[in-house]
Amino acid sequence: MRATHIIIAALAAALLCAFALPGFAQPDSVTIGNPADFPGGLKRGPVKFNHDAHVSLGLDCTACHHRYENGKNVLDPSELLDGTTPGTCDSCHGGDKPAGGLGLQAAFHKECIGCHAGHGPDPKIKGGPRACAGCHEVQK
Repeated sequence: MRATHIIIAALAAALLCAFALPGFAQPDSVTIGNPADFPGGLKRGPVKFNHDAHVSLGLDCTACHHRYENGKNVLDPSELLDGTTPGTCDSCHGGDKPAGGLGLQAAFHKECIGCHAGHGPDPKIKGGPRACAGCHEVQK
């Protein structure tokens, strides 16, 4: 009987780790907006992206991170954890030949505005910033 309890506890711990660790794999928030990443500089202040706020809505990594093949997002979130797929937007959308022809700023705006503006594709998003200053820090 005791061995059964140990096995059940071990399985429960493994499941807890499997579901909880991805939430700890990234920082709580990241600041997006190194002026060197944007040709011509920034017109607005940087954006502080809060991972925790998005995870608390039930969104997983693939809501923002992607790797497309034949028009379908085939990214497995474990690729972000093990480092086989770069997790930053500039790894694909930066430089002279950005993926999908979308430069870094256009890629950011398409991802963020796609959910936050008007009638975003995700019904869980009822609020959140809709205007520029809702995301961009005001420059002083």
